[in-house]
Amino acid sequence: MYTSYDFKTKEDLADTVKAGKKVTLFQPKSVRRYLGKNVALNGTFTVMGPHIKLASKDKAHGTSPKEEEVKVHTWFATVVVKDGVVKEVM
Repeated sequence: MYTSYDFKTKEDLADTVKAGKKVTLFQPKSVRRYLGKNVALNGTFTVMGPHIKLASKDKAHGTSPKEEEVKVHTWFATVVVKDGVVKEVM
């Protein structure tokens, strides 16, 4: 899962949550998409960052993006969520 902000580090996420800012979660192509966006998440979840976009081939040239252009996840965190909002970073 991803957070509503594209945090560069786990520490940035933790600091934002501690500061009381609203951070929510989303999962691309998730089941929640079909249930509706108003379904609140509750429980413990694993999140990752920074956000990545799937590498896709350049249709015109049939080539993939250069290696340095493709981002990878550099951090993972376990978070506690209540009513759809991150309350704690573990």
